[in-house]
Amino acid sequence: MRHGYLPNELLLESEPDEEFLFSDRQQQSRIVQAKIYEKAPITFSQRLRRVTRLSMLLTLLTALLLWTCLPAISANIGATFFPFWLQKLNMGLSQYLYWLLSQGKWINYIDGVLLGSGVVLLVVTRNLRRGNEEQRWLAYVQIAGGFANLLLLFIPFAMYLPNLILWLLALLIALALIGLLVVILRALFF
Repeated sequence: MRHGYLPNELLLESEPDEEFLFSDRQQQSRIVQAKIYEKAPITFSQRLRRVTRLSMLLTLLTALLLWTCLPAISANIGATFFPFWLQKLNMGLSQYLYWLLSQGKWINYIDGVLLGSGVVLLVVTRNLRRGNEEQRWLAYVQIAGGFANLLLLFIPFAMYLPNLILWLLALLIALALIGLLVVILRALFF
């Protein structure tokens, strides 16, 4: 091995040392072995992106409804019940709304965690484009939370729907009777 000298007595090696090459090869093989354990980012499918965004929107909608509208709605919902039938269903709806109001704090905490993790998921995965397997599972958790929130909103609507149908039916019957009365009065007086 040849050595050259520079000013100030610095040693310049013109050929690499064999020990250095051997240790470099070991490090290179370690790097190659480490790459085996790394996972490539997974692209999220278009369906997964859509459903995850929809579930985040449902979570946001549920949190806003429970926080702002539900106290006002539950206080006045009894005035809109149909008077003759469906009393058991109406009582069930009143109890469900009372339960939602009493558990609303916990539901809002869960929705807050879902919304926070959803924002983090959107930022980290670059709007749900690429991520690792754990982020994909977090997207599935977002979907499950969104559809649980959909059920929270759908149950009172389904329980109130018969009342709405009966009121609309009563309104149509009243309009039909008024129309029939107008036709009879026209026939008699004109």
